[in-house]
This record gives sequence, structure tokens and C-alpha cells, in this order.
Amino acid sequence: MLFRLPEKRSCPVIMVGPGTGIAPFRSFWQERLAVLRVRKGVDNLNGDTFGNMILLFGCRKATEDMYKSETIVAVEEGALTKVLTAFSREQNVPKVMNILVSNLPSSIMAGEFISQDCHLMSAFRGGL
Repeated sequence: MLFRLPEKRSCPVIMVGPGTGIAPFRSFWQERLAVLRVRKGVDNLNGDTFGNMILLFGCRKATEDMYKSETIVAVEEGALTKVLTAFSREQNVPKVMNILVSNLPSSIMAGEFISQDCHLMSAFRGGL
């Protein structure tokens, strides 16, 4: 199985890095961000639109989130739809599974993404 984005850009993508890191996903939002920046001021090219791209990951502490400023920019500029982070070593903070169930948009949990050919990508060693 290849670790790459779907060819059809309109397909929603959910990226899950449950403590294994998000570096494998970094190029995905960087590519999208670059395309969006090139398109800025240009009408929708060939009707090609991006689907939602959600990043869910876990790390030990908020102070160790080395990509925080980069993901904030990616959300602000529309490359990432949402970033959900769990901190495993912090007290009273939801963990990855809790965030997955309680914070993902209800449209995902209701299966709407499935009907849109959603791609669920994981940085688990064995994948999902």
C-alpha cells in the first residue's frame, strides 16, 4: 500500500498520528498549501477543489508540538480543515481516542465522508 494522497483532490482526508508523529503527513498539507498559494487570485482551476483535510495526532506535551505554528498557518490558509491534538502526558486533557469520538465533525461520524470516498490515513506501524 502506498502512502500518498488520493488522486482526486476533492476526496476528504483524515490523517491520524496517535503518538507516532505527524512528519509523514507534513508533505501533504505543505503541497496543498503551495497549490493554494499559487492559486490565490486565480479563479477555480478546472473546477478542481480540495476536500476536507483533518489532522488528528497525539504528542506528549503541548510544549513539544514542534509543528504547531506550521499547522496554524495551514488551517488559516485553508490547507488543513481542522487540527485536533491530544497530549498524553498532560493531566485532564483528552487522549487520541476521546478526541476522535467527541471532536470530529458529526458528518464524519455519520458516514458522510465514506460516501465521498474519504481516505483515512494512519501513521500506525501497520496502518489501519
